[in-house]
Amino acid sequence: MMAATRRRPTPAAYAVVATVDSPFYVGGATDTLVVAQAAQTLTFPNPGNKSYGDPRLHSLRPRRPACPVAYSVVSGPATVSGGLVTITGVGAVVLRATQVGNANYLAAADVDVTFTVAKGTATVTLGNLDQVYDGTPKTVTFTHSPPG
Repeated sequence: MMAATRRRPTPAAYAVVATVDSPFYVGGATDTLVVAQAAQTLTFPNPGNKSYGDPRLHSLRPRRPACPVAYSVVSGPATVSGGLVTITGVGAVVLRATQVGNANYLAAADVDVTFTVAKGTATVTLGNLDQVYDGTPKTVTFTHSPPG
Protein backbone atom coordinates (compact mmCIF):
# COMPACT_ATOMS: atom_id res chain seq x y z
CA MET A 1 0.00 0.00 0.00
CA MET A 2 1.30 3.44 -0.92
CA ALA A 3 0.04 6.74 0.40
CA ALA A 4 0.95 10.27 -0.46
CA THR A 5 0.01 13.61 0.97
CA ARG A 6 -0.04 16.46 -1.52
CA ARG A 7 -0.13 20.17 -0.90
CA ARG A 8 1.04 23.15 -2.89
CA PRO A 9 4.72 23.48 -2.04
CA THR A 10 6.52 26.75 -1.57
CA PRO A 11 10.25 27.12 -2.21
CA ALA A 12 12.02 25.12 0.46
CA ALA A 13 13.47 21.69 1.15
CA TYR A 14 11.00 18.98 2.14
CA ALA A 15 11.71 15.60 3.68
CA VAL A 16 10.11 12.79 1.66
CA VAL A 17 9.50 9.41 3.26
CA ALA A 18 8.12 6.40 1.37
CA THR A 19 7.23 3.15 3.07
CA VAL A 20 6.09 -0.13 1.51
CA ASP A 21 3.96 -2.15 3.90
CA SER A 22 2.48 -5.24 2.27
CA PRO A 23 2.27 -8.94 3.07
CA PHE A 24 4.89 -9.67 0.42
CA TYR A 25 7.34 -6.76 0.52
CA VAL A 26 8.97 -4.44 2.94
CA GLY A 27 11.05 -1.38 2.22
CA GLY A 28 11.26 2.32 2.18
CA ALA A 29 13.25 5.32 1.22
CA THR A 30 13.89 8.84 2.42
CA ASP A 31 15.15 11.79 0.47
CA THR A 32 14.73 15.53 0.12
CA LEU A 33 12.48 17.33 -2.35
CA VAL A 34 13.88 20.76 -3.18
CA VAL A 35 11.44 23.31 -4.57
CA ALA A 36 13.25 26.36 -5.94
CA GLN A 37 11.90 29.85 -6.59
CA ALA A 38 10.38 30.24 -10.04
CA ALA A 39 11.97 32.58 -12.55
CA GLN A 40 10.13 35.65 -13.85
CA THR A 41 10.52 37.14 -17.29
CA LEU A 42 9.69 40.80 -17.59
CA THR A 43 8.57 42.05 -20.99
CA PHE A 44 8.39 45.77 -21.57
CA PRO A 45 7.40 46.78 -25.11
CA ASN A 46 9.03 49.84 -26.60
CA PRO A 47 6.42 52.61 -27.00
CA GLY A 48 8.10 53.83 -30.21
CA ASN A 49 9.31 57.30 -31.06
CA LYS A 50 7.16 60.22 -29.94
CA SER A 51 6.77 63.94 -30.56
CA TYR A 52 6.72 66.64 -27.92
CA GLY A 53 3.08 67.30 -27.09
CA ASP A 54 1.97 63.68 -27.56
CA PRO A 55 -0.34 62.40 -24.83
CA ARG A 56 1.07 60.55 -21.84
CA LEU A 57 1.92 56.90 -22.35
CA HIS A 58 -0.51 54.59 -20.55
CA SER A 59 1.05 51.26 -21.52
CA LEU A 60 3.05 50.70 -18.36
CA ARG A 61 0.69 48.32 -16.64
CA PRO A 62 1.69 44.66 -16.97
CA ARG A 63 -0.97 41.99 -17.15
CA ARG A 64 -1.22 39.98 -13.95
CA PRO A 65 2.42 40.02 -12.83
CA ALA A 66 3.54 37.55 -10.18
CA CYS A 67 5.32 40.38 -8.34
CA PRO A 68 5.00 44.19 -8.54
CA VAL A 69 6.66 46.04 -11.42
CA ALA A 70 8.21 49.49 -10.94
CA TYR A 71 9.06 51.92 -13.72
CA SER A 72 11.63 54.70 -13.73
CA VAL A 73 13.31 57.13 -16.09
CA VAL A 74 17.00 56.28 -16.40
CA SER A 75 17.70 59.35 -18.54
CA GLY A 76 16.00 61.81 -20.81
CA PRO A 77 13.12 64.28 -20.85
CA ALA A 78 10.31 62.30 -19.19
CA THR A 79 8.78 61.51 -15.83
CA VAL A 80 6.95 58.42 -14.56
CA SER A 81 4.12 58.55 -12.04
CA GLY A 82 1.52 55.90 -11.36
CA GLY A 83 2.46 53.92 -14.45
CA LEU A 84 2.08 56.97 -16.74
CA VAL A 85 4.99 58.43 -18.70
CA THR A 86 4.87 62.19 -19.31
CA ILE A 87 7.16 63.68 -21.95
CA THR A 88 8.84 66.86 -20.68
CA GLY A 89 11.16 67.79 -23.57
CA VAL A 90 12.90 66.51 -26.68
CA GLY A 91 15.71 63.95 -26.96
CA ALA A 92 16.38 60.30 -26.13
CA VAL A 93 14.46 58.73 -23.23
CA VAL A 94 15.52 55.54 -21.45
CA LEU A 95 12.81 53.89 -19.34
CA ARG A 96 13.51 50.98 -16.98
CA ALA A 97 11.12 48.30 -15.72
CA THR A 98 12.12 46.48 -12.53
CA GLN A 99 10.35 43.47 -11.04
CA VAL A 100 11.28 42.36 -7.54
CA GLY A 101 11.05 38.81 -6.29
CA ASN A 102 9.36 37.29 -3.26
CA ALA A 103 9.36 33.99 -1.41
CA ASN A 104 8.08 32.14 -4.50
CA TYR A 105 9.67 34.07 -7.40
CA LEU A 106 13.15 35.30 -8.22
CA ALA A 107 13.57 38.94 -9.22
CA ALA A 108 13.36 39.47 -12.99
CA ALA A 109 16.21 41.07 -14.90
CA ASP A 110 15.67 44.80 -15.42
CA VAL A 111 14.48 45.79 -18.89
CA ASP A 112 15.43 49.13 -20.48
CA VAL A 113 13.76 50.62 -23.55
CA THR A 114 14.90 53.69 -25.45
CA PHE A 115 12.82 55.96 -27.65
CA THR A 116 13.30 59.41 -29.11
CA VAL A 117 11.10 62.43 -28.57
CA ALA A 118 11.15 64.78 -31.57
CA LYS A 119 10.06 68.39 -31.62
CA GLY A 120 6.29 68.75 -31.85
CA THR A 121 4.56 70.44 -34.76
CA ALA A 122 3.24 73.97 -34.27
CA THR A 123 0.54 75.54 -36.42
CA VAL A 124 0.95 79.23 -37.31
CA THR A 125 -1.86 81.23 -38.90
CA LEU A 126 -1.29 84.72 -40.33
CA GLY A 127 -4.10 87.25 -40.67
CA ASN A 128 -4.83 90.75 -41.97
CA LEU A 129 -2.67 90.17 -45.04
CA ASP A 130 -4.90 91.97 -47.58
CA GLN A 131 -4.07 95.65 -47.28
CA VAL A 132 -3.85 98.68 -49.57
CA TYR A 133 -0.62 100.62 -49.95
CA ASP A 134 -0.74 104.06 -48.41
CA GLY A 135 2.90 104.60 -47.41
CA THR A 136 2.41 103.68 -43.72
CA PRO A 137 3.57 100.58 -41.84
CA LYS A 138 1.01 97.79 -41.82
CA THR A 139 0.03 95.46 -38.99
CA VAL A 140 -0.59 91.79 -39.52
CA THR A 141 -1.83 89.26 -36.99
CA PHE A 142 -0.81 85.71 -36.19
CA THR A 143 -1.93 82.90 -33.95
CA HIS A 144 -0.13 79.72 -33.13
CA SER A 145 -0.95 76.41 -31.57
CA PRO A 146 0.08 75.15 -29.16
CA PRO A 147 0.45 78.44 -27.28
CA GLY A 148 3.77 79.29 -25.70
